[in-house]
Amino acid sequence: MTRFLHTLSIIAAGIWLGGMIVIALVAMNTFRTMRTIYVANPDAAAGQIMAGNFEYFDTVQLACAAVLVIGTGISALVSRRKFGPLTRLILSLIATGALIYSVQFITPKIEAMQHTVATADAESQVKQTFDEIHESAVMISKLNLALIGLVAFSLGWSGPPKPFDPNEEVIMPPTPASMP
Repeated sequence: MTRFLHTLSIIAAGIWLGGMIVIALVAMNTFRTMRTIYVANPDAAAGQIMAGNFEYFDTVQLACAAVLVIGTGISALVSRRKFGPLTRLILSLIATGALIYSVQFITPKIEAMQHTVATADAESQVKQTFDEIHESAVMISKLNLALIGLVAFSLGWSGPPKPFDPNEEVIMPPTPASMP
């Protein structure tokens, strides 16, 4: 069972991490391409396209976060050594909390401002507010990219956890007092 959860956790971390990288590349390409096409406001059009992409991607991220937190949580409960599994659980919880904050508070603000910012002047207060909110979303994404990268690397490096066995014989290394 722990091997199965460990595998699911690796898959969830990989999908989440890979998705963040792909969505960053798609955003970069979308904004670059929209600026070469004759559109009244290319950044606003690209922003609307990316807002549509994030509707689906947020669902994928939340599903991966749920699987990752459950997998790392159970692993932390049943594993013999606690430091690595607890660290992965804490990193997963921080990333999930940041994701939920972004999805619940930042993304709706960005979506609500899409049409207003499309017609705003570059120096307007609306544009400055939008840029600040967008920068917060980017910072959370960078934080999650780093956290999930660490979790994915750690999961792959550590292998499945060994369950705690109370009947396991523990052999202590010799100490100076026990040596002849």
